[in-house]
Amino acid sequence: MSPHASVVSDDLKACIPALHHQGYSVQNICNILALRKSLVYKTLAIFSKCGVINNPHQSSCISSHPHILSQADCYFLQNLIDHRHTLYLDELQQELSTK
Repeated sequence: MSPHASVVSDDLKACIPALHHQGYSVQNICNILALRKSLVYKTLAIFSKCGVINNPHQSSCISSHPHILSQADCYFLQNLIDHRHTLYLDELQQELSTK
């Protein structure tokens, strides 16, 4: 992140598609919310494509867990599924994180 970049809250970003839906132009949204035009366009593009304000495919810097499963992780999950067929995804994630 550059020294001049600032973090924009999700609450503020959520106003962008709402205002756009109400008919406000990008320039008006920038003036109302005091945001850069590039952020408004980027947020609208992500919202149009994914229905959310943040890129769901962008990796998070908050999590300390690796985002790619190793071969051992895959074997672990396969064995877990073989023995417990009715596990939900959140339960698989929990098992993997406590492994």
